[in-house]
Amino acid sequence: MKNYKPSIVYIDLEIDPGNGQILDMGGVKDSGDQFHSTSPKCLKEFLQNVDYLCGHNLI
Repeated sequence: MKNYKPSIVYIDLEIDPGNGQILDMGGVKDSGDQFHSTSPKCLKEFLQNVDYLCGHNLI
């Protein structure tokens, strides 16, 4: 594990407080890969093989 470098992704969720609807989700990995969608399924796929999650407005 000498060359192992943990990966991290930063995400932000925007949810309508009135009805719980997802308005927007965005993220960026330390590799520079970016995500922008309203699909929870797509977010889950984006988060695969990430060691750490850092976020804002996480529910």
